[in-house]
Amino acid sequence: MATYLFLWNPKKWSWTSLDTQIKKLEAGDVVKERWSTGNRKKGINDGDRFLMMKLGEEPKGIIGYGTFDNLRQELHWDSEKAKQGDTTAHVDLNFEFLNSHPLIEEKELNKRFDSAVSTWTPGSSGNLIPDDVADTIIQIINVRKISKVSTITQPVLFARIGYMEYYQGAFNGDVPKGGGSFNNENTGFEACNFLDVNGKVYGYYQPAMNSGKVNLERIDPSNQNLEKVDNVLVIFFSTLPKILAQQNFSDDVISSSAVIIGWYKNATVFRDPQKIDRKIDGVDQDTYFIEANTSDAFLLPVDKRLYKIGHGIKGEKEGNPGQSNSFYIYGDDKKLKDLSHIQNKWIGQAIDYVKTYSGPFIKTDEERAEQNAYNGQFRASNNGAGFQSNALIRVAVEKYAMQKAEKALTEKGYEVRATHDNGQSICGNSPYDMKAYKDGREYLVEVKGTQLDGSSVILTYNEVKLHKDPNNRVILCVVHSIKLNDEKINHKSGEVVIHDPWILDTEKLKGISYFYKF
Repeated sequence: MATYLFLWNPKKWSWTSLDTQIKKLEAGDVVKERWSTGNRKKGINDGDRFLMMKLGEEPKGIIGYGTFDNLRQELHWDSEKAKQGDTTAHVDLNFEFLNSHPLIEEKELNKRFDSAVSTWTPGSSGNLIPDDVADTIIQIINVRKISKVSTITQPVLFARIGYMEYYQGAFNGDVPKGGGSFNNENTGFEACNFLDVNGKVYGYYQPAMNSGKVNLERIDPSNQNLEKVDNVLVIFFSTLPKILAQQNFSDDVISSSAVIIGWYKNATVFRDPQKIDRKIDGVDQDTYFIEANTSDAFLLPVDKRLYKIGHGIKGEKEGNPGQSNSFYIYGDDKKLKDLSHIQNKWIGQAIDYVKTYSGPFIKTDEERAEQNAYNGQFRASNNGAGFQSNALIRVAVEKYAMQKAEKALTEKGYEVRATHDNGQSICGNSPYDMKAYKDGREYLVEVKGTQLDGSSVILTYNEVKLHKDPNNRVILCVVHSIKLNDEKINHKSGEVVIHDPWILDTEKLKGISYFYKF
């Protein structure tokens, strides 16, 4: 099935039925439109795909897609040429999506696919689009067309902090990375953001480069207290460390290296920095802006920090968290941002993710011990020994393994889904990594990446629970012998072994660690 670029120029042809057709599609009705194939006279087949490109006036870009059929010769679409008896090839377009404004604009198309597509503004319809480019464009549109807009029911603050594993203090090399220039040469106070202190957590971030204050009016304009705002949902996000960011590719649907790492519910946010007096070995934090109950603090394990924030529109900064570590959902005018706008839809979706997340957290010593035991199997190469924590190496290896496994399953005839409809990773809040489909059946895919020979793998408690359930059809993909060269995955390494079907033999499970609490 090939994909062709079809063109619409409002300056040359008024599409009077466009709004009506959009509403019909939204209602689930069939929408067809007769269209010229332009310079493409031969080689096209019933069932081939099309992308509809709006030209002529801004904004230019892709406004629809679907399939076409019924190739035939008809009078030219230009009325003057038709009067002269000129004909041209036409097809019937069967729209699957149609919008009046582009969901991916020309400048982003050029930025993402400049090496694969010579021009997005040809003289006529019919240019062939590479399959992988068309697949990515359709996936991007499907992510951005989600119309649900969440109702904001409480004050919300997005706060950027440095990336750490546990935020229990700066121990054993676990120190904040990123999150502000201070962290380049110092240990940021956010190192203790998830440390329990008598039933409380005290959160720090650098709120503003100039004032050093939190703009409370942009968290809750109705708040009458000049010093603090209560009942705030604080969503902490971080820029991915280098080794993880390298695994983001240019064709990712959501182009962002900022991910949610945890959150506080029902928090109090102060305008000015507050002081706390405590004496804990390895902890020197005495400043905070946010206070919450420990029971309302939720930290994601490093392998679940996959939810990207921002609209992901390449080349467009407005609407994304900028250089400031504070991102507010109210504008400078104290009005709520238009959450239905394509640049702002991600805000409500991120809030929904936090409110509906059902995966694991890191809250207890037991959970930290389990993470440490699992991370212990991952090591840096000799050349880069000590450059990253085992946890970061683990995530980088596993992400690379998922890419290898997805390709291997696709080659075996499976339709593989690694993301939800909103473009976020399935494994971000599920005990499995991907879903695969074949012959009308759904399979849950577990991927294990390892630097070893693959003769054994480590399974978490939740994974064993998933695999033991007889109602689950599970495929296990082991990607072994993955190599690291300095701070990069060697993309020529890794061998894929597919266990299909995967049936867990509990007799072969061996306990490798225990947690003893006094």
